[in-house]
Amino acid sequence: EDESFSVMKGPPWYQGADYLDTNFAELNGELAMPHPGPNSELVGIWMCDDVEGNNPTRWNQRLVLDYPFSLRLIATFNDEIVYQDTLDYLWRRTRKGDKAMARMNVLRYYNPDMGTLVEYSWRTVK
Repeated sequence: EDESFSVMKGPPWYQGADYLDTNFAELNGELAMPHPGPNSELVGIWMCDDVEGNNPTRWNQRLVLDYPFSLRLIATFNDEIVYQDTLDYLWRRTRKGDKAMARMNVLRYYNPDMGTLVEYSWRTVK
């Protein structure tokens, strides 16, 4: 079965980039994209309105995080945002502040059925 789709414009500042460098995410069911501020000390989170409707898409900056580097949006849970920083830490941001959740480059998994411990490398497995 054929499906139709349309191409939408990015946020007003977005000039297009390499696919791997583009950091779109779904936050609370809405399309979002982070954008570092002019001095790279703040990151604005831009959200897209009316993706599914017939009206032109509108992008609005809804959040500003005081984080001095780029980040990768991961997920939202109620009023919390989970993101990954440039050092491979997962962070949880709430109204009370940030809390480190895990360091991605030192994750381990223990399989009790097999009695094995798997350590994940910091490099991408191909």
